[in-house]
Amino acid sequence: PPASATAGEPQIIPLTLIGDANELLPASYPISKEAANYRVSASATINGLSTSVTGTVSHDPSSPASSSLTATLTIAQAGDWVISVTEGVTNPQSLLGAPFNLTVSPAMTNPAECETQYLSPVTAGEHFNATVSPFDSFGNPTSHAVDAFECSFDDSSSAAERFQFLRHVSDDNDVLTSISVTATFTLSLKTLTEAGVHLFHVFHKVTGMSVKGSPFVVQVNAAAPSALHSKHNMMNAVNGTQRTIDSGVASLLPLQVFPSDAFDNPVSAALGYAVTVSGLDAEQDVAYDLDKSNGYSISLDIPK
Repeated sequence: PPASATAGEPQIIPLTLIGDANELLPASYPISKEAANYRVSASATINGLSTSVTGTVSHDPSSPASSSLTATLTIAQAGDWVISVTEGVTNPQSLLGAPFNLTVSPAMTNPAECETQYLSPVTAGEHFNATVSPFDSFGNPTSHAVDAFECSFDDSSSAAERFQFLRHVSDDNDVLTSISVTATFTLSLKTLTEAGVHLFHVFHKVTGMSVKGSPFVVQVNAAAPSALHSKHNMMNAVNGTQRTIDSGVASLLPLQVFPSDAFDNPVSAALGYAVTVSGLDAEQDVAYDLDKSNGYSISLDIPK
């Protein structure tokens, strides 16, 4: 019998039939009439739950009776299994060599089954974290050394603009299956500085295929307002930050401030945003709470 197998691959187990005289059954023995009495099955305990799989026993009339029966079994769930081959319906008896142990390993990683976890929304400039957990086509977690994952943002297709996930391997028999090694792939980036909605593409590097659910939507929110990056309507390319007012005109000058974070993202919810204006009063600076309803605007009282 085989000692190991891969999930989803049929296991073909030839049966050799020996008679009461401890000799191979005669070639002409009518074994076809008894073929239905043979059974093959598998059982295992995975994640604390008992599970079983039933196979089939087929008869090849073109082969000698002693080698005309073949047991076939397909196991999709990775783990340590016990394979049973019996003869008899009312009082089944195990064939010589059965039951036997069979270790089923995960199949190749299928990107369409890989799970991705990530943070959204995130704040501009903060770390963006994501984790990919690889699985095969049958839902078994995989840990193949050849696996690798990479990602890109928005419409970036250049390999040079892709970021690599780091591979982490754990050895824990009790987490997912009785197979001891599982793997995860993690990403931690501080590159998302543009506020808005971004598409996060994750690829299985070996096949070039996108993982399940990719591309993902990531919302990046503006960071806290930054005085060094906020702008106001006194700025212009000709005079810099100067604004000339003719003598005798109205003394109220509208001032509008455009709050931005350190990455020049407009801050549309700058609660409590205020500015201090100097030079209008010789005795003290004046602090103003901006009126958000008017686009963060105030009116300055200009001394004549």
